[in-house]
Amino acid sequence: MKSKAFESKLLTRLSKLDASQIRQFLAQIVEQKQFLMDILDCLNEGVIVTDSSMSLLFANPKARSMLGLPRRRGKRENLIELIDPDNPLTEIFVSLRGHLREIRDYESPYGPRGDRYVSLTTLLMPTSVPMEETLQLPRPAHERSLMIILLQDVTERRLRLDEQARARRLASMATLTSGIAHVIKNPLNSLNIHAQLLREEAA
Repeated sequence: MKSKAFESKLLTRLSKLDASQIRQFLAQIVEQKQFLMDILDCLNEGVIVTDSSMSLLFANPKARSMLGLPRRRGKRENLIELIDPDNPLTEIFVSLRGHLREIRDYESPYGPRGDRYVSLTTLLMPTSVPMEETLQLPRPAHERSLMIILLQDVTERRLRLDEQARARRLASMATLTSGIAHVIKNPLNSLNIHAQLLREEAA
């Protein structure tokens, strides 16, 4: 919060600052931005920022890889136009266009063979004071709403859950088989005893 207040105050007094102070402040901003970009690039989760029309404002390398998007950012990118229409997540992105909303842990297959699973969560970004208001410029006719899309590969967890479910099914089947064998064994023993008695009588 202090940083935002300082930046707002600086912008209002921009005309009174000398060139060295402006250069120092801009260098600091560039350094902070590069630091944050390096962090986002190293994340093992996909991070995407869009507006209400699903225009891509940011997508880190992991997100582009998971969704099969071009590695290099174009001038005007729209997530719905870039993503494969057959991608299971396409329907979700289409439903979000013009109607941004929060989604929690929606799981879907993804990848060329559809053998991996992704968990999708969307967060609505809180609106901050626009730059135009800080500089006392006319505000735009409409304020752009923003949304963060988080993508996490949950394939390993899904495989573990499937394996645990399979183990439970096998254990249940073994218990059922054991019970059936016990139920069948008792009448067979009885028949065997009666057969021996009949054999003795016949002899």
